[in-house]
Amino acid sequence: MSSAQRVVITPGEPAGIGPDLVVQLAQRAWPIELVVCADGALLTERAAMLGL
Repeated sequence: MSSAQRVVITPGEPAGIGPDLVVQLAQRAWPIELVVCADGALLTERAAMLGL
């Protein structure tokens, strides 16, 4: 039984570009399991600001 590899990322400083990058990364299909450790409300707000 093989399982998908898992990559855990954090967006870093909330006032920086990291949250924007994370929400954009989440829009793509990845051959791995992408796990984001972040404040969901912050990412939702940034996604709305980016029109995603």
